[in-house]
Formats: sequence, C-alpha cells, structure tokens
Amino acid sequence: MKNSTKLKLSEPAMTLYERGTASLSNQHIVSSIAGISMETARQILKKAESIENLASWNINNFMQFTGVGINKAAALVSAFELGRRRTFSNSGTRHTINSSKDAYDYVRPYLLDQEIEQFYCLLLNRANRIIKAELISSGGTSGTVVDAKIVFKIALEFKASALILAHNH
Repeated sequence: MKNSTKLKLSEPAMTLYERGTASLSNQHIVSSIAGISMETARQILKKAESIENLASWNINNFMQFTGVGINKAAALVSAFELGRRRTFSNSGTRHTINSSKDAYDYVRPYLLDQEIEQFYCLLLNRANRIIKAELISSGGTSGTVVDAKIVFKIALEFKASALILAHNH
C-alpha cells in the first residue's frame, strides 16, 4: 500500500485502496457504506440470505442490528436505491420498445423491490420510443386503483401514440 503507515483505514477502505473495487466482498461493501463493523455487516448479510433480499429491506430491517441507527440504515437503503436507479438511467437516449421483453426490461427497475402495488404507464411515440414512464397509482400491499380517465389524460398531454400499462405483484 502506498503510504499505508500514515493512513488509518478501515479494512474495507484498505482493501479498496490496495486492490480495487473488484476485490471487495459484500461484507466489505455493507461495512463501508454504513460505517459499521465487519461483524455487523456479516450478521446483516447472513440474515438477508442474498443481496436481492437485502436490496428490498427498509430502514427498520437494518436498525434491528446493534450499531445501526437511522443514519446508517438510511445510508444502506439509499445505496440500494441509487443502484436501482442506475439500472434505468438512460443518459438522455430514448429506449425503443420492440417486444414485451423490451417493455419488461425497461419497467422492471421502477417496480423492483416495491412493497406496495404500483401501476405505471409507458408513453410511446410513433417510433415506439419511450416518451415518459409515468406512475399512475400506488396502492396497498394487495392492490391499487387505476382511473382510465387519468391514464388517457396523461397520454394526451404527452401526445403519446401508444401506451404500455404495467404493475407489480
């Protein structure tokens, strides 16, 4: 490590500094994001059983662990949210929908890990490019209500030539 004797680094920070991001374990990453011990990170990962499960946890799930208060829990939830948003960041380009799989791939990040029912409308232009993904309604754990008038109003507002409707659960 370059100048390692002058730096006081946590184990995850030292691993990152010396060997790069690819060398970080999930335990290192959780520890680093929340500023918690490696042991607490290990306990969290063990209870979650998988990164997919961990990504759906809320603040209260994380706060069950010793040393994890609201700020550290918020840091973890926010990190997963940032990763989720990255999956649908389109860098200013419009996605073209040519199949149901294209629509699924586009809308999946919006609905991923949501605990409540949500209903989205993808607004498309004549070339089947997405103009906008609009959340139409959020409900409870077992349903949501969609008013067709609202769907058509939004479609007309954005001059959409086609619609794709999607919901989770």
